[in-house]
Amino acid sequence: MSITRLSVGARLSGAVVHGDTALPRGAGRRRRHRGREGPDGADPQEVRRALSAAGSSKAKLLSATVWLANMGSYDEMNAVVGRVGGSQRQKPARGDGGGHWLANPKFLVEIAGVAAR
Repeated sequence: MSITRLSVGARLSGAVVHGDTALPRGAGRRRRHRGREGPDGADPQEVRRALSAAGSSKAKLLSATVWLANMGSYDEMNAVVGRVGGSQRQKPARGDGGGHWLANPKFLVEIAGVAAR
């Protein structure tokens, strides 16, 4: 089975596709913004764009991992991340973590997922 790498940069790919599995890049935010994006700065549209680039959609999201700079914003994060997944019957499996696992120390949140195509 072939592996296709999309939007390959100097350090990583924007997405990797293997058969019917798509692994889009993670989506992270550095700033706090209250508005359409939600209180933690996560932008559900950024996740949806990454899924689309890999030939998938939020309805096909199998798994999502969310890392927070501060686990104190867990409830706020749930309100935003709930908009990333599909309908109530299409929610992905999810794991959460905090602190030092973020790709950039300035990030407030980072989301990564695995999806079917």
